[in-house]
Amino acid sequence: MKAGEEDAVFRFSSPGLSVDFEGPEEFVEAQLARVRDKIRQEMGLAAAAGPADAGDAAGTEPGNGATPAPALTEFYERARSREGRGALQEMILIFAFFLRTHRAQLEVSIDSLTACFDDVGAAPPRNLANTLGIMKRKQGVFAAGSARGHYALTDDGIAYVQRLIGAH
Repeated sequence: MKAGEEDAVFRFSSPGLSVDFEGPEEFVEAQLARVRDKIRQEMGLAAAAGPADAGDAAGTEPGNGATPAPALTEFYERARSREGRGALQEMILIFAFFLRTHRAQLEVSIDSLTACFDDVGAAPPRNLANTLGIMKRKQGVFAAGSARGHYALTDDGIAYVQRLIGAH
């Protein structure tokens, strides 16, 4: 590692999987590549897998078992509206709303949002934690979650995304 460079860090924890990588960026990226599919499966973002106890393996809506839930990429393409300034914040809101409504995740974390950005092939903000903090403090679209680094959509955040997607 070169002088002045910091180690990259990746942490993910769910009921079925816990990973923690720290070291040179190339090392962390290589390790993440090895477990990315398992992480997505744990988060319910894999196209063929739904969330544990919130739907079945076909990716159905939580609770009814009949209506197929949209894939994140499909949902994002329908909801996305902005380019340029504000687009990243809207993406974060769309991802949090999708995870809440289609994956029964009432709270999001940096890791779950980063996986969503990866899933749609977009780069996350340089400092996602800072962006979420601003969205919580200044815009009021997120509230603090049950653990450090976890956030829950507020009624204002839900209403904002519902307006984007044309829901009431």
